Parts: sequence; C-alpha cells; structure tokens
Amino acid sequence: MPVVLGLTFFLLGWVGIATAAEPEVTKHGDWTNVCRVAENSQRQCSSTQLLTRQLGDGQSARILQTTVRRINESDYLIQFLLPLGVDLRPGIAFQVDDKDRRGAQYFTCTNTGCIVRMGMNQAFIGELQGGAKARIIYRAVNSEQPAAIDISLKGITAATNAL
Repeated sequence: MPVVLGLTFFLLGWVGIATAAEPEVTKHGDWTNVCRVAENSQRQCSSTQLLTRQLGDGQSARILQTTVRRINESDYLIQFLLPLGVDLRPGIAFQVDDKDRRGAQYFTCTNTGCIVRMGMNQAFIGELQGGAKARIIYRAVNSEQPAAIDISLKGITAATNAL
C-alpha cells in the first residue's frame, strides 16, 4: 500500500509540475530576466548573469552568478553567488568602472556557494546602468592576493527596467 500511495503522490506532483505556468524568459544583452507568477498571483522577476569557465573534461563550472531583484519602486537587491573556498573574513569589494569601491560581507554559504547581498538605491542602480563593467574583488581562503571577476553591464538598463 505505501508504494501505491507514493506512486499516487508522485503522479499528482508530476501533474502539478506539468500544469504550472512556464516562466517568462527574456534576454537583455548579457542579462537574462526570468519572471514567474507566484501563488499570490504576483509577478516576481529577477535578472541574472551567470559566468562560467570550461573545465578540462568538457564540463563547465560556475564562477559567479549575479542576480538583481526589485524590492519596491526605488530600491533593488543585488546578490552574488561565489564558489566555495572564499575567505569570508574580508568580505568582497564591488566596483563599477572606475567609481569608488563598495564593501560587503558574506550573508551565508550553502552547498552551492557563498552569497553576498547588497541593497541598491536609485543612485546605485543608476551607476550600474551607466557603467560598462563591474568588478567583484574577493580573496580565496589561504591566499594573500585578491582575485577579481568582471561582470558585463551590457543590457543591465533594459534588464532592470523590465523588472
């Protein structure tokens, strides 16, 4: 009997997945927007850029995932997912083009990587929209030298305006 119940729940779950609305995906330059309709019928969107590198075996590994979400009419949240193995103590530095660096601390680490979140007001989002590239500066654990990852801002204006 437990097998039949388990199979029934599996099939019901599969039907639920099959009937769920597909997310709306749009591309804006180097950014991808994904919008879903939540259970409360609210439209929830995020804009993401995923940077990967090719491994020797033909697989790819995530280096950095950057996600922007709108919090309200004037404020946004930017989140960075860095790989495991970073030195948490100094946090990161974030810089748009040659503007001043902003520091941020790690929020948490999970089995998929370490997360940094930063709030962005209109001035900050305007800086991103007016820039060509941004840079994350971090330090790997047991490393004296910082490492940097560049993020393309091509399409960020259209992507964030569409959120």
